Amino acid sequence: MTFVRLYGKYGDYFALPVKPSCSPPPPSAVLPCPNQAAHRLVTPSTFNYVFGHAFMEQFEDPRKQGVYRQKHIFNMIRTGYTDLAHLSSPLASLVNDRIKSLNGKEENVAVQIRRGNKKPLEWKYHKTYTPLESYLSTALNSTSDRSLPDYPKDYTPNILLASDDAAVFQMREVNILAARDVLGAAQKNLLPKTPFWTSGEDSIWTKSLEERRDMAKSYVLDMQILGEAISRPLSRAKGSNGWAVCSVGTYACRILAIAMGYA
Repeated sequence: MTFVRLYGKYGDYFALPVKPSCSPPPPSAVLPCPNQAAHRLVTPSTFNYVFGHAFMEQFEDPRKQGVYRQKHIFNMIRTGYTDLAHLSSPLASLVNDRIKSLNGKEENVAVQIRRGNKKPLEWKYHKTYTPLESYLSTALNSTSDRSLPDYPKDYTPNILLASDDAAVFQMREVNILAARDVLGAAQKNLLPKTPFWTSGEDSIWTKSLEERRDMAKSYVLDMQILGEAISRPLSRAKGSNGWAVCSVGTYACRILAIAMGYA
């Protein structure tokens, strides 16, 4: 597998899944179809079929509209996330220490800044990246967007910043927030010395396994810390658990949505 060759073993990052108490099914019982088969076979050649029209027809709610049609699908993804997203002991300790350092009084806003090879969906930024100012102004709701929390004048949320580009933490806007004690970087000290996204797959192979493993661990830690921070309950009476500011076209943004939950 490419992941194993690039970044090491699954157990380097995650706790190994509990072995089922039953024996594996015989090969003759593992089928690529139908959707209700007890043991589904999913391969790259069957992926589009397994999660194609038949899948949507079976699991979408035809009585609802928009994203509400996909609540059951989201819940299935959420179940997989909660069952499998358990870090190995060393990484879990780092996450627990970081979460305990949060005071639990302010809302936690996860800001994940993507600087990889995927450009923004917004047309005016389609040849560049969304400005850092846009992320931070949204996190602070300085634009008074009605779809975002309406903070009192004397209240500022706790911003947890993560990025696949270590250079983001040296930008002026970030330093200003850090000086105001508003910014709590997810795990800035563990970021790779070189931006993760500048290395295409070809050049990644030139790095040692240890370097590649460190880069992957920093990404995994970011996602877990942000997800935990915005999904845990607050100690104050009012306010939601937290929310995220990210580029909707990225996998990191989708992971944070799953971590937050459907509501």
